[in-house]
Amino acid sequence: MAACADVYDALRSPRVYKPGLTHDQALEIMLKGDGRTWPDQFDPRLIDVLRRDGDRLGKLYQTFPFV
Repeated sequence: MAACADVYDALRSPRVYKPGLTHDQALEIMLKGDGRTWPDQFDPRLIDVLRRDGDRLGKLYQTFPFV
């Protein structure tokens, strides 16, 4: 679960070398993969939760950002 949260935060957070992605962009990468990350690296139950309730994660991130 921590790996999933870490990847989501890394995708959403701006860095000196990249802008932060939107929730939809981050979720798409986590659910479909992009060559750097892929859904198989996460527990399949977490992927199911992201597919079903991913919008709730976006709302939580907006309310309680990791940074």
